[in-house]
Amino acid sequence: MASFVTQITNQSRQHLESERFRIHFTTVRRQAVRALIALGKVLRWSACLAVMAALIGSVAALFLWALYAATLQRFAAPWLIYLLPLAGVAMGFYYRHLGKHVSAGNHLILGNFQRGGLEVPFALAPSILDCLPKALA
Repeated sequence: MASFVTQITNQSRQHLESERFRIHFTTVRRQAVRALIALGKVLRWSACLAVMAALIGSVAALFLWALYAATLQRFAAPWLIYLLPLAGVAMGFYYRHLGKHVSAGNHLILGNFQRGGLEVPFALAPSILDCLPKALA
């Protein structure tokens, strides 16, 4: 009788150990799947960030190159500084005639554009780009 009880006890112990192993293995497998999903998300975001960094870096380099070219031009032809008031008058004329429906100001244009309410004509792009540093400050 004692050997029979020992045998039953050993079988139930083995069954419990195998059941614990299955539970542990299932938990480990779930955690591994979650880790792989998280790794996939990290890699996807890293790829997106790399593309964005390349684009933004290229635009910044283009801006700095244009700034350098403008500086060289300014020093090569110092008389251009006297044309700045004329350029200001031309911009005012340009904005007054092309931006009649946006007389409330650049902040209103930017606010409506961000909310998606007002479409800004392409012809007003220089005026909007001119006001961006002021609006973001």
